[in-house]
Amino acid sequence: MTDTPARPPKTTLSQPAPLWEASTWGPYFEALFPPQKVSPWIAWKIRSTGVGIARRLWDQREQLRGEYEDVHGTDRARWPVQHPAVVLDAMPSTAHGACLGCQWFDVRGHWMGHADWFERASIWPHRHQVSNGVFLDGPRRWRGGRFDPP
Repeated sequence: MTDTPARPPKTTLSQPAPLWEASTWGPYFEALFPPQKVSPWIAWKIRSTGVGIARRLWDQREQLRGEYEDVHGTDRARWPVQHPAVVLDAMPSTAHGACLGCQWFDVRGHWMGHADWFERASIWPHRHQVSNGVFLDGPRRWRGGRFDPP
Protein backbone atom coordinates (compact mmCIF):
# COMPACT_ATOMS: atom_id res chain seq x y z
CA MET A 1 0.00 0.00 0.00
CA THR A 2 1.36 3.40 -0.91
CA ASP A 3 1.25 6.33 1.36
CA THR A 4 -0.41 9.22 -0.38
CA PRO A 5 -0.11 12.61 1.21
CA ALA A 6 -3.32 13.94 2.60
CA ARG A 7 -4.84 16.59 0.40
CA PRO A 8 -5.75 19.80 2.13
CA PRO A 9 -9.51 20.20 2.25
CA LYS A 10 -11.01 22.51 -0.33
CA THR A 11 -12.20 25.74 1.20
CA THR A 12 -13.85 28.79 -0.14
CA LEU A 13 -14.94 32.06 1.36
CA SER A 14 -18.67 32.20 1.96
CA GLN A 15 -20.31 35.14 0.24
CA PRO A 16 -22.03 38.13 1.87
CA ALA A 17 -25.59 39.08 1.03
CA PRO A 18 -26.11 40.79 -2.33
CA LEU A 19 -25.66 44.57 -2.18
CA TRP A 20 -29.19 45.17 -3.48
CA GLU A 21 -30.55 43.49 -0.32
CA ALA A 22 -28.77 45.90 2.04
CA SER A 23 -32.04 47.62 2.95
CA THR A 24 -33.95 44.37 3.47
CA TRP A 25 -32.79 40.95 4.71
CA GLY A 26 -29.12 41.45 3.82
CA PRO A 27 -27.95 42.69 7.24
CA TYR A 28 -29.73 39.78 8.96
CA PHE A 29 -27.98 37.34 6.60
CA GLU A 30 -24.58 38.92 7.20
CA ALA A 31 -25.09 38.87 10.97
CA LEU A 32 -26.15 35.23 10.99
CA PHE A 33 -23.65 34.03 8.38
CA PRO A 34 -20.61 36.33 8.24
CA PRO A 35 -18.13 35.58 5.44
CA GLN A 36 -15.80 32.80 6.53
CA LYS A 37 -13.71 29.98 5.07
CA VAL A 38 -15.90 26.94 4.62
CA SER A 39 -16.15 23.93 2.36
CA PRO A 40 -17.87 24.45 -1.00
CA TRP A 41 -20.82 22.38 0.27
CA ILE A 42 -21.28 24.58 3.36
CA ALA A 43 -20.92 27.72 1.22
CA TRP A 44 -23.73 26.45 -0.99
CA LYS A 45 -25.90 25.63 2.06
CA ILE A 46 -25.32 29.11 3.47
CA ARG A 47 -26.35 30.67 0.14
CA SER A 48 -29.51 28.54 -0.04
CA THR A 49 -30.76 27.72 3.46
CA GLY A 50 -29.09 30.75 5.05
CA VAL A 51 -30.83 33.12 2.66
CA GLY A 52 -34.13 31.41 3.47
CA ILE A 53 -33.60 31.88 7.19
CA ALA A 54 -32.67 35.57 6.87
CA ARG A 55 -35.58 36.25 4.54
CA ARG A 56 -38.06 34.47 6.80
CA LEU A 57 -36.96 36.50 9.82
CA TRP A 58 -37.02 39.73 7.78
CA ASP A 59 -40.49 38.90 6.42
CA GLN A 60 -41.80 38.41 9.96
CA ARG A 61 -40.24 41.72 10.99
CA GLU A 62 -41.93 43.45 8.07
CA GLN A 63 -45.27 41.85 8.95
CA LEU A 64 -44.94 43.08 12.53
CA ARG A 65 -43.90 46.51 11.30
CA GLY A 66 -47.03 46.63 9.12
CA GLU A 67 -49.17 45.78 12.14
CA TYR A 68 -47.39 48.48 14.17
CA GLU A 69 -47.99 51.01 11.39
CA ASP A 70 -51.69 50.03 11.25
CA VAL A 71 -51.96 51.18 14.86
CA HIS A 72 -49.47 54.10 14.94
CA GLY A 73 -49.34 55.24 11.31
CA THR A 74 -46.55 55.18 8.75
CA ASP A 75 -45.02 58.50 9.82
CA ARG A 76 -42.16 57.41 12.09
CA ALA A 77 -42.01 60.86 13.68
CA ARG A 78 -45.44 60.15 15.19
CA TRP A 79 -44.57 56.71 16.58
CA PRO A 80 -44.60 56.53 20.39
CA VAL A 81 -41.03 55.16 20.23
CA GLN A 82 -38.58 55.38 17.35
CA HIS A 83 -37.14 51.90 17.90
CA PRO A 84 -40.04 49.54 18.68
CA ALA A 85 -38.83 46.20 20.01
CA VAL A 86 -40.14 42.89 18.71
CA VAL A 87 -39.32 39.21 19.09
CA LEU A 88 -39.03 37.20 15.89
CA ASP A 89 -40.03 33.56 16.32
CA ALA A 90 -40.46 32.54 12.67
CA MET A 91 -37.66 29.97 12.88
CA PRO A 92 -38.09 26.81 14.93
CA SER A 93 -36.21 26.65 18.22
CA THR A 94 -34.64 30.15 18.27
CA ALA A 95 -36.27 33.53 18.91
CA HIS A 96 -34.44 36.70 17.91
CA GLY A 97 -35.00 40.21 19.20
CA ALA A 98 -35.25 42.92 16.55
CA CYS A 99 -36.18 46.56 16.00
CA LEU A 100 -38.93 47.87 13.74
CA GLY A 101 -37.30 51.30 13.42
CA CYS A 102 -33.86 50.18 12.23
CA GLN A 103 -32.08 47.00 11.21
CA TRP A 104 -30.84 46.13 14.71
CA PHE A 105 -31.07 42.37 15.29
CA ASP A 106 -30.15 40.00 18.13
CA VAL A 107 -28.12 37.55 16.08
CA ARG A 108 -27.57 34.95 18.81
CA GLY A 109 -31.22 34.59 19.65
CA HIS A 110 -32.67 32.58 22.49
CA TRP A 111 -33.61 28.92 22.61
CA MET A 112 -37.37 28.54 22.69
CA GLY A 113 -37.19 25.40 24.85
CA HIS A 114 -37.13 27.46 28.04
CA ALA A 115 -40.51 28.22 29.60
CA ASP A 116 -39.56 31.93 29.67
CA TRP A 117 -38.05 32.11 26.17
CA PHE A 118 -40.12 35.14 25.16
CA GLU A 119 -39.01 37.14 28.18
CA ARG A 120 -35.38 36.17 27.58
CA ALA A 121 -35.60 37.13 23.90
CA SER A 122 -37.21 40.47 24.86
CA ILE A 123 -34.35 41.77 27.03
CA TRP A 124 -31.94 43.07 24.33
CA PRO A 125 -34.58 44.61 22.05
CA HIS A 126 -36.24 46.30 25.05
CA ARG A 127 -32.90 47.88 26.00
CA HIS A 128 -32.50 49.01 22.39
CA GLN A 129 -36.00 50.52 22.44
CA VAL A 130 -35.77 52.41 25.75
CA SER A 131 -32.36 53.81 24.78
CA ASN A 132 -33.90 55.20 21.56
CA GLY A 133 -31.62 53.00 19.49
CA VAL A 134 -28.42 53.91 21.33
CA PHE A 135 -28.07 50.50 23.02
CA LEU A 136 -26.40 48.21 20.51
CA ASP A 137 -24.30 46.11 22.85
CA GLY A 138 -26.29 42.94 22.66
CA PRO A 139 -24.60 39.90 21.24
CA ARG A 140 -23.38 42.00 18.32
CA ARG A 141 -23.03 45.69 17.63
CA TRP A 142 -24.41 47.51 14.61
CA ARG A 143 -21.80 49.98 13.42
CA GLY A 144 -21.85 52.09 10.29
CA GLY A 145 -24.13 49.88 8.26
CA ARG A 146 -22.52 46.58 9.30
CA PHE A 147 -22.44 44.28 12.29
CA ASP A 148 -19.16 44.01 14.17
CA PRO A 149 -17.56 40.57 13.99
CA PRO A 150 -18.47 38.19 16.84
